[in-house]
Amino acid sequence: MKKLLATLVHMALRINSSLPFWLKKSLIARPFVAGYDAVIPRPLYSLNLIVFSIILLSSCSEVFLEIHQNADTLKAYEKFEISFNLSKVYDNPYDYKEIDVLAGFTDPEGKKVMVPAFWYEGYDIDESSKAITKTGVNRWMVRFTPTVSGVWYYQLSATDSEGPRASAEIEFLVEKANQRKNGFIRVHPTDKLHYQYENSEETFFAAGLNIDVNAFLRSVAADSTHLNWGTGSKYIPPWTGFPGNGFTGNNLYTAYSFQANMINSLGENGGKAARFIADIYYHPLEAKPDETAYGSEVSFNEMGFDLGRYHQAMCFLLDKTYENAEKYDMGIIHTAWDAITDQPYSAGFCYGEKKGDELIKRRLRYTLARWGYSTSYWMTEYFNEYDQPYDLYWQGITEWLKAFDPYNHQIVFTSHGHGGETGPDAFITHTYDGSCWKMDVYKGDLSPAVMGEFGGYHRVGTKDPDTYDPDGNWVRQTLWNGMVSNWAGALTWWTHPIYGEKGCDAYEDIYPALNNFLKKENLAKEAPWKELDYSGYTEGFEHIRLLTNKDREKTFLWVVRTPPGETSDRPALSGRWIAIDLPEGGYTIEWWDSKKGEIINAVEENTVQSKLKVLIPDSVTRDIAAKILKDDQG
Repeated sequence: MKKLLATLVHMALRINSSLPFWLKKSLIARPFVAGYDAVIPRPLYSLNLIVFSIILLSSCSEVFLEIHQNADTLKAYEKFEISFNLSKVYDNPYDYKEIDVLAGFTDPEGKKVMVPAFWYEGYDIDESSKAITKTGVNRWMVRFTPTVSGVWYYQLSATDSEGPRASAEIEFLVEKANQRKNGFIRVHPTDKLHYQYENSEETFFAAGLNIDVNAFLRSVAADSTHLNWGTGSKYIPPWTGFPGNGFTGNNLYTAYSFQANMINSLGENGGKAARFIADIYYHPLEAKPDETAYGSEVSFNEMGFDLGRYHQAMCFLLDKTYENAEKYDMGIIHTAWDAITDQPYSAGFCYGEKKGDELIKRRLRYTLARWGYSTSYWMTEYFNEYDQPYDLYWQGITEWLKAFDPYNHQIVFTSHGHGGETGPDAFITHTYDGSCWKMDVYKGDLSPAVMGEFGGYHRVGTKDPDTYDPDGNWVRQTLWNGMVSNWAGALTWWTHPIYGEKGCDAYEDIYPALNNFLKKENLAKEAPWKELDYSGYTEGFEHIRLLTNKDREKTFLWVVRTPPGETSDRPALSGRWIAIDLPEGGYTIEWWDSKKGEIINAVEENTVQSKLKVLIPDSVTRDIAAKILKDDQG
């Protein structure tokens, strides 16, 4: 058979060489024959197409069945999705050692990238019955996001115990990206402390939250009485032994709608980041099957969980989370495993302690294959609060993961502060000691620093009247401090269990103000930003922070009279001022309402001997912000 294929290939090439150029141009797609890809020129010509089509029909047509794609033409940074079936059924389609399915993409300049396919079991949302149900359509899928315009090609390959097989190469067209499409989130190429969107080059500041009320428990423990689990008034922790009734279509819909509302409400109010933990008990994709789940009468196995196989209903919910996040150019930290050791059901507990190489790689590969295409996929975090070092083993996992990630997503190991090391691409911390609203940025290396979780004393979610936060000040004031302190972002925890009962909207009263302040700012373009010292008369103010750009022609100021731990505003003070060193000239001081995100007034001032005197308004009872702008800079 190999001799026959070789003869046919060489015959086609010889005939092709004698064809006139106008005839050679007529072909637009190039099939692939294993072993001859390097010697077949592009474009493939008409007679070659006939010969190679015969070869492919005889060797590969029975392998890849019903190949469909979501578009023949799309714009850059849009999702390109391919679905297909294979002729064989495999015991574990998630195990790439058993069946390794890839798509090779070739860009207009000839550069190739490989993207893993993934096994997909179909679900659908029935709004009329408020249920999520199986469709029965199970297929292989590839998701890919092209970033440059032009003619692209892709080719499917499958390798199992019988060896490799490949499909024909298929063409699709990518048009230039919409100018308003932001694209993937990247570290700025020269300013290593800030993120920007790849296509628009706008600043990405990660003001957001953790998806704290999880899909799993809302499904397992939901019933007509406890549908509001996690919203505050009917919070029932899993360890109370409340008996759940497992995954039903309606319970899954409850989880879906709650997560959708979180993302939509956050995005509509200017929030730009979210984080979830894809493990017990938050949003598990896998779990030890021989356990009973949190007082439920249903075991993990009965609910469809296993190790090394991924719960397709939970995967479907994450599909929807990413789709929602993309509408708002929101960045998501995708945390693979929870490392809290009192959760024996956790896949993370198994992987972290035993370092099961095959299962770890299988899970990370599936994650990248299914959701890595998304421009909202910002960062892979291996563990939540793991107390082990980022050792040579995990460094090797990172090298392996980066080697086949065409999007170069950020990777972190775990959060700082729990005995572990964050590594390698960003500094992540979790803080609940009450310092979040005035915390200095980490300056240990030149990489972005993010508060992956923060709260007040212990957690914001306390019901103690002395530490309760009825106006959302812990979150709002921490976000302001993060911006003027050179953090790349901050994500709060436990917003839903505490806000809402006493009049504070967890989104509308927290996120829009800072978002409005930053709307026309490009932090990376004006970097490096540095903290600016001041002098003056500031008695009675708890915190003052100034951040100035590289030319000291734009400075952000934030002044705090009442810290977030106090529920009542302190009385206003008069006659307070600061003096700062700035270049000679005139300045406009825009005072901003830090709760509403609106300009209160603008004041003209001049430097005197390189000193600018700034009078703090007499009306400040909580906090206030300002932009100090050199006049010739607009």
